[in-house]
Amino acid sequence: ISKAIDKMAENPSVEAMVLMAGGILVLGVAAWIFNFVQQLFSARVVGNVVLQLRQDAFDAVMKSEAGAAAMKYDGVRPETVVVFVEG
Repeated sequence: ISKAIDKMAENPSVEAMVLMAGGILVLGVAAWIFNFVQQLFSARVVGNVVLQLRQDAFDAVMKSEAGAAAMKYDGVRPETVVVFVEG
């Protein structure tokens, strides 16, 4: 950037100014797009990890003695429990 500013100081033409402004605009838009994509994928990864942790915890409770006791207390038969997972 400093070299481009030095060249603008030596030869202040309209074409050079437009070219430099366009380059800065393109770099800004590219940075915004890359940041958006990074945030999108980061959110998906974190969401998938949290979902897997929740599913593992649920499965562990359902297979535990405490889960069996709770189902028995509530009158739920384990063979009737159905878990639906979207994805």
